[in-house]
Amino acid sequence: EANLDLLADDNIHNLFKIFLEVISETYNSRFKFGERERVRKNWYDMRISDPYERNDIVRGKFLRQAKGDFGEKDDIQILLSEASALGAKLDETYRDQYKKGLSSVMKRSHIRSVADFISVYIELSHNLNYYPILNVRRDMNDDIYGRIELFTCIPKNVTEPLFNSLFSVILMSATLHPFDMVKKTLGITRDTCEMSYGTSFPEEKRLSIAVSIPPLFAKNRDDRHVTELLEQVILDSIEHSKGNVILFFQSAFEAKRYYSKLEPLVNVPVFLDEVGVSSQDVREEFFAIGEDNGKAVLLSYLWGTLSEGIDYRDGRGRTVIIVGVGYPALNDRMNAVESAYDHVFGYGAGWEFAIQVPTIRKIRQAMGRVVRSPTDHGARILLDGRFLTDSKKRFGKFSVFEVFPPAERSEFVDVDPEKVKYSLMNFFMDNEEQ
Repeated sequence: EANLDLLADDNIHNLFKIFLEVISETYNSRFKFGERERVRKNWYDMRISDPYERNDIVRGKFLRQAKGDFGEKDDIQILLSEASALGAKLDETYRDQYKKGLSSVMKRSHIRSVADFISVYIELSHNLNYYPILNVRRDMNDDIYGRIELFTCIPKNVTEPLFNSLFSVILMSATLHPFDMVKKTLGITRDTCEMSYGTSFPEEKRLSIAVSIPPLFAKNRDDRHVTELLEQVILDSIEHSKGNVILFFQSAFEAKRYYSKLEPLVNVPVFLDEVGVSSQDVREEFFAIGEDNGKAVLLSYLWGTLSEGIDYRDGRGRTVIIVGVGYPALNDRMNAVESAYDHVFGYGAGWEFAIQVPTIRKIRQAMGRVVRSPTDHGARILLDGRFLTDSKKRFGKFSVFEVFPPAERSEFVDVDPEKVKYSLMNFFMDNEEQ
């Protein structure tokens, strides 16, 4: 039923067709000069609603164009409900045909899912807890086509009814802190038992240093003094690390930029984790070098796939370097999420709930890529003045040191840029002797 011409019910067919035409008209009319040419095979977001006000133009156009033949919103919802029932009936028929051997393929109707989506969309696209986005991309024939998306800005819209339907739930992760925030964002209102355990791994097996370099704000990233200082610390860290080195930059663009800078300056293999390119081959080659007691360098980015869920045990990773505080790109999606948290939890909560804490959680996950067992050892280097233990005094509200859990930040050691190499030399020498 992906082809609307197959629909037997003309009313449902025509209603769906209006919605598709509105989507097509919207993205074709909103392309700015040169924007159409920038659309490639990856989905490209187009704004159809202000991230702070939620004045969705697709919903408005659809309801206006559908009004003549189908009436007001409530009348349209009745028809969508009938379409959903029709789709459910078709699904049941397809299942029976498959069970009886009348069909070799288990067919599925799309009528129900389309009807349900449009029904939810026209109810919630103006709701501050949700945000509508129009995406476009090119197909195999190089033609542009679009899709409409309504995403949930706050997890509790999905998780709260799920948790309330269960007798008991266990959430377990090394990065659930702070618990109060997790409960609010997931909509957990029942009594909870909260347990937190420090790491049982020997403290002497890990080194956590914060390097005193200027904060890597966007305005500083091209500053000659800052870039030279940063490059020297990275080169010193690579030279004096006894094994593989992983660098997580604030963005894929920064990772690629420093790959071009570092690759000619070091005498070990340098790998780059790129957006849109499978990281499996790069990862396996990088691991193989480390497992063979060699040294290689891997440049990735904080919000990529290599910063969590990957086991850099033993020789696979000896040093991890976090370059800057990698906040997510503040695009329409993130602005909408921040706005939703402000609306639900009070002004100012958006930055903390949607951006600050998730970023630090991501940094903690990246730091955890090394030191994977009680016998493993590794160094974690934080390259940005905002990680320093006295950063609150130096940088005020821009400091992130106090966002880390107390047990973790108690291990941070402030180090001047020129002394990083000595900290690494002493650390690896001590662990080689054990």
